[in-house]
Amino acid sequence: MRARLAGIAGFVLAALVALPAPAQAPPQAGDQDISGTYSFVHDGETLQLNLEDGRVDGWVTRFGEDESDKGQRIDQFFDKAALRGDQISFTTKVIHGVWFDFQGTVARGPAKSRSEEGYFVIRGTLRQYTTDASRKVTARERQVEFRLFPEEVDKKSG
Repeated sequence: MRARLAGIAGFVLAALVALPAPAQAPPQAGDQDISGTYSFVHDGETLQLNLEDGRVDGWVTRFGEDESDKGQRIDQFFDKAALRGDQISFTTKVIHGVWFDFQGTVARGPAKSRSEEGYFVIRGTLRQYTTDASRKVTARERQVEFRLFPEEVDKKSG
């Protein structure tokens, strides 16, 4: 009986060793520093995220769309922002009657290092609110994807 159990145990052990290793889940953003500059809605516009001590702050740099500011670069700082696990949200302050509200997720992207574009990717729903001269607010909603821009690599530390 003992010989038979030893034979079965040896067979089970050999079978377990022969099994392929379980696939590793792709890295998640959860506990990593997602700080950096991301793409925003249009070329040349950016989203800056700063994560420090679990708090998120930042701003959007965009081009003005109104007659009074058309084409001008405008920095809109966050009024409030939060990161809980992979869930991220922010609302910007109002400038020239425009503000943004975002709700989405942050995840590791396809890039293998921070020196490549897309190391982190933020996906979700962006709402742009606009107040006209008669104080009527309109909202435009769209699904977006913001990609982390590559970080400069210090060639001296090499």
